[in-house]
Amino acid sequence: YEGGAMKGGLLLYYLNIQWIYVTIQTIRQLVWSFVANTNNVERKRAMHNLEIEAPQILGMLIGAVIAGMKEVSSGQINPPAQVSLKRGDGTLVTSTDLKSQEQMVKFLHGIPYVAVCAEESEDGLPVSPYVAFVDPLDGTGAYANGLMTSTVIAGLYESETKRLKACAIGEAATRRVWSADSERQTRFTFYSPSAHFEQIIHYCGDAWTDRKRDLGPKDYIFLDVTHAFKTGLGVEQMKKLLGSLVDNGIKFHVPGSNGLIHALVANGASSAAGSISTAKGGPWDFCGALLVKQAGGFVRGFKKTENQLIEHDGLDPVGCDFLITANSELILRRLTKIFLKVFC
Repeated sequence: YEGGAMKGGLLLYYLNIQWIYVTIQTIRQLVWSFVANTNNVERKRAMHNLEIEAPQILGMLIGAVIAGMKEVSSGQINPPAQVSLKRGDGTLVTSTDLKSQEQMVKFLHGIPYVAVCAEESEDGLPVSPYVAFVDPLDGTGAYANGLMTSTVIAGLYESETKRLKACAIGEAATRRVWSADSERQTRFTFYSPSAHFEQIIHYCGDAWTDRKRDLGPKDYIFLDVTHAFKTGLGVEQMKKLLGSLVDNGIKFHVPGSNGLIHALVANGASSAAGSISTAKGGPWDFCGALLVKQAGGFVRGFKKTENQLIEHDGLDPVGCDFLITANSELILRRLTKIFLKVFC
């Protein structure tokens, strides 16, 4: 009898433990379900609010870019005294980078559901329904050496869809600003202290009537070369790319700013046929893809894995390692073919 009682007691103890375990698991599931539903509600609310306020959000990006341009423009007149190397990738950073970023972040701070990710902060990608990417001075190397090709970049990224929603790029030296969102065409705007000029960009000129045209003798592409970035091309690969462009008779400019080359492809000059970006310091460098797309152009992205190169959405600046843009599908295919041979 004593043995039976002991067995009965152990069985009861075991059942109690099982009941407690099941209860805890049920509570955990309920809590996680509640949190997930709450997050989904918050995410949907964030998406709804930003869709309603899309023009205002783009206006905020443009305002932040103009605030940064003022600092960069001032620095171009009075070159920065402080120039140093970043510990992470060995690229240059100046006091103007930091001043411009301070003004841009201040301008964008406090937008509901939007976290700011700026180049010089080095905080990593924040967890938020939307992220505002900021490059306060794209083309610091060119800037530090007296060139006027640097730009200021601000882009809005939707975390759930992993796609750009809006972008603004400004060139401080000329006060030109290009902007677009996923629902509206790319706009070109000139800002000055005394005048304001705005024009929607269309690819409807004589040069781009034929969307199947190939590169001609007057055409140029823009190239952004690899620096110390881990995701970029190696030295031998870069030599191979440059050699292939020359062998194919393709002329190119290297202005030293990803923001500028994408803005100029979007701008639609008769001889600005496309671009190849191989130097990515962060997602802000590829935000200009949206400008090209919304101006009627074409984009193609690639991601570098351990063993191969795979195609990736060109409007996802977080996942892309390389970006190709063009003003016709034929030019895009031709530039892509040349680029892919680098990895053969």
